[in-house]
Amino acid sequence: PPPSFLPSAPTIDGVDAQALDPALLHRCWSLQQLRLGSNRIASLPPSIGYCVLLQELDLSHNRLTHLPTEIGACRSLRTLLLRGN
Repeated sequence: PPPSFLPSAPTIDGVDAQALDPALLHRCWSLQQLRLGSNRIASLPPSIGYCVLLQELDLSHNRLTHLPTEIGACRSLRTLLLRGN
C-alpha cells in the first residue's frame, strides 16, 4: 500500500515509484516537491495535474518519452528535471 503520509506531505523525496499510486495524486493538491529520479518510470499519470501547488518535479534518469498534457495544470511548477530520459 502507498505510504500514509503521501496526501499531505509538502515534499516527497526518494519514494519508490512503485509506492506512488496514481489514484492518490488527486488528493495531493498541497504537494510542493516530488522527487522520483532513477525509478525506471515509463509514464507519468494524468492525475499529476491535480498537484496544483507542485513547484519542483524531478523525473531525471527514468524511461519517459512524453509527459501528459495535464501537467499544464501544475501552474506553480518552476523546476522540471528530465535529464537522462
